[in-house]
Amino acid sequence: MRKIRIVNIVTNPFQLQNFKGQVSYFKNHGFEVFIICSSGEGLEIFCEKEGVEFFTVEIKRKISIISDIIAIFRIKNYLRKKKIDIVSGHTPKGGLLGMIAATLAFVPVKVYTIHGVPFETAKGIKKIILKITERISCFLALNVIAVSSSLRQLIIDNSLCPADKINVIAGGSANGIDYAERFNPSKYSIDYNINLKKILGINQNDRVIGFVGRLANDKGIIELILAWNNIKSKVENIRLLIVGPLDERDGLPQAIIDDIKYQEGIIYLGEVENIEEYYPVIDIFVLPSYREGLPNVLLEASAMELPLISTNATGCIDVIKNGINGLSIEIRNYIDLENKIVYYLEQPQLRKEHGVNGRAIIKEKFAQKVIWDGLISLFKNLHEKVKFGL
Repeated sequence: MRKIRIVNIVTNPFQLQNFKGQVSYFKNHGFEVFIICSSGEGLEIFCEKEGVEFFTVEIKRKISIISDIIAIFRIKNYLRKKKIDIVSGHTPKGGLLGMIAATLAFVPVKVYTIHGVPFETAKGIKKIILKITERISCFLALNVIAVSSSLRQLIIDNSLCPADKINVIAGGSANGIDYAERFNPSKYSIDYNINLKKILGINQNDRVIGFVGRLANDKGIIELILAWNNIKSKVENIRLLIVGPLDERDGLPQAIIDDIKYQEGIIYLGEVENIEEYYPVIDIFVLPSYREGLPNVLLEASAMELPLISTNATGCIDVIKNGINGLSIEIRNYIDLENKIVYYLEQPQLRKEHGVNGRAIIKEKFAQKVIWDGLISLFKNLHEKVKFGL
């Protein structure tokens, strides 16, 4: 019996982390999997590890009419050549081009996964264009997946997709969290923690506030630095650990970048490959983001039994259970962030309790197998309905 052929379309290789382990799992459950992606570092390595065929198409993140048209027809021809049964498009641009190409190629099942919506913080004509593209992708898709319940509601409230067409898999997420192996605090000993702190130049009695993510305005980095500048003058034995690449599209003010790179007390590592190896030295994890789809870093940190501080933004509210696994703050409110960090610093037992609670929530709602089985069930049901005209 011929396996169901499914292709995942993403904009760049970095986004393939959303399919780590998932591709192999799908292959063992009746699927033949393909990847369409722009060329770039990490693409071949990922596909070799997962044992999946890939096809490179240059998909630019910005609107580029000629380039986009070329990409659409290259994708369409590949879909027809491979006789693809299901197209799964990801990110606004990958979803839009993927849904158009799949329609032209008469692919029976088209699924658009929304990982987040840039229009939420956009303004003017850009906001209008971003909404239109989301509406087109949702219209062309047979089914739409939102990675969180609050994101689903935002899409519905903005009339971008009918409620009966968009779903959330389990607790949310595109790939779930590997809490048993990758993000498991029991793997890291006290000696490991001591040695890593020495390497990073952290004193053993320092409390570490940690941030992981793109260094961009919409991640709340400005508020984080403002809060930090106030805290460091009041509290002793604290450090701020920042991990992630600078975002050129949503660039930070130079003064903030200089603080991050050169200010005493801040440890800036840039982008790292194995982020799980750095969570053990963090005492409090913060994400003061303005918008998210579902922030993987909050899920990862929670799986590592870290107490969370994050905003009441879309996506964040699906992870933060205020007073249970973390503390919620107002968007763009650095005073609120400062107060919550200081509160946690003064409550070590509460930090531990919230961290333990968080890991239990991850196991229940965001485990990888739960997400993968939910996706497989959805894709197979959609394929059967189309196949038999149900």
